Amino acid sequence: MEPGASPPPDCPRCRDLEQKLALLESRLRDLEQKLKAALRLGKRQAAPFCKVGGPKLSPKLPGRKSGDDHGTHAHRAMPAPESVTEAIEVPLPQQCDHCHSHDIAPSSEQEQQYQTEIPRVPIVRRFDIHVGTCRGCGHTVRGRHALQTSQVTGAASHQLGPYAHGAITVLNKEMGLSHGKVTAVFRQLFGITIVRSTSARSQERTAQVCQSAYEQIRHLHTFRHNFISYCI
Repeated sequence: MEPGASPPPDCPRCRDLEQKLALLESRLRDLEQKLKAALRLGKRQAAPFCKVGGPKLSPKLPGRKSGDDHGTHAHRAMPAPESVTEAIEVPLPQQCDHCHSHDIAPSSEQEQQYQTEIPRVPIVRRFDIHVGTCRGCGHTVRGRHALQTSQVTGAASHQLGPYAHGAITVLNKEMGLSHGKVTAVFRQLFGITIVRSTSARSQERTAQVCQSAYEQIRHLHTFRHNFISYCI
């Protein structure tokens, strides 16, 4: 048969091919529709807001489940603190919160509530350093307090305390904050203004102070490893 010519009406092979072609075209249209639906679904927002397959026929009721099904309540169960830094007296109000009456009969009963707060106001220490001269060698001798982190005086006399240096190390090394974010934490939480270079130099100073302790831990670990290997 010539190309483009219509098949004879009584050809069984041609009729079979036309049926197969119609079946394949129908299947192709079905697959194209499924592909478009899958592409639209991929562009939607992810779970738990993704609605796949339409609304449920019998959805669950919203809110907490009654009984023990909703789980345990999380609460901050802590015993009363052993020491109290500040005691605040909370007197009765001038009027009732329910009926706004001013006739309130006081009782001898009192209730206690405890609140643990972080310090907001920084501690500023001034060290009055005594200065002297050694009669043996003539060198200048200055006093040194255990809380001092440096002996620098003069223009660079304002230093950070040991807890501040420790906080910088924790924020940078354990929490993964950059030096810029460390300065933001100090400024926003404690009102202490430092710069990025201060945070970086604090890391170097802390590393120098802890170098001897690190060496002791490393030697102890080496000794422990060698001792276990010898026993095995």
